Amino acid sequence: MARIDAMEVRHVARLARLELDDDELARLTRELEGVLAHMDRIGDLSPEPAGPDPEGRDLEPVLRPDRPDPDPLAFGPEVMAPDWRDGFFVVPRLASLGDRDAP
Repeated sequence: MARIDAMEVRHVARLARLELDDDELARLTRELEGVLAHMDRIGDLSPEPAGPDPEGRDLEPVLRPDRPDPDPLAFGPEVMAPDWRDGFFVVPRLASLGDRDAP
């Protein structure tokens, strides 16, 4: 039973501003129907875990120790700033503002 037909594929193609000839329309209709069939099969799967490992291995994840090491790339903006005062970047005054109280 087809859940998607050529008319729906043509409508979606028009929305996407795609021009499809009859061969492309037929191929895309088959492919989309196949995708929907696979999604149905996935929906039928049991969400239950598969059970213990048949080879008896420990399935617990191996995690690295959680240490708060500093990031070697992390640094403050003052390292990059040519001029940094009281927590602010100091930049040249715009020429259009004149020399009023220029630092």
